[in-house]
Amino acid sequence: MTMSSRLAKFITRWGHSPAAHKALGRSPVHAWSQQRNNARQRGIPWALNLAEWWNVWQESGKWEARGRGHAHYVMSRVGDCGAYTLGNVFIQLADQNTREGRGKHCILPMGVKATRFGRFMAYKDGYYLGTYQTCEGAQRAYKLGRRLINAIRYGDAQRFRWARGREPRRATESDSTPCSGVHW
Repeated sequence: MTMSSRLAKFITRWGHSPAAHKALGRSPVHAWSQQRNNARQRGIPWALNLAEWWNVWQESGKWEARGRGHAHYVMSRVGDCGAYTLGNVFIQLADQNTREGRGKHCILPMGVKATRFGRFMAYKDGYYLGTYQTCEGAQRAYKLGRRLINAIRYGDAQRFRWARGREPRRATESDSTPCSGVHW
């Protein structure tokens, strides 16, 4: 790999030269990387390179007050929708961002999380109930898991077949039973 192709690859990835990258220091690079990874885990597209992200913070003048909680600033998306792109992000107080987020209804049902691989994970009270191709499959697992966990918690587990000594059959998501896809 030639020096010019390495430089071009570096500029494409980070949005500036290696000298400018070194001048930034570890803190902004780490914060950019952390925010990008958090967005990916939440299934939100990320289209800001480090230079673009850093310019948004520099133009706001709020970098020193960046952080979580009261009187700190965060990078937000317009309407809390869409990707992290130039023109769709701005800097605001964390309190205000939290207030705007309240009252919005999540697209996914309770007990279901989207994975970064385009699948859906069901969970209840810290218990992992499985990963599914569809949101509906994860929701079915959550509903069964909720009933099962509450039955165990309140001493009524005998009404479930497997609690009497029989293991549940390993269902597939294509089964028509309401508890399909649940793997214990």
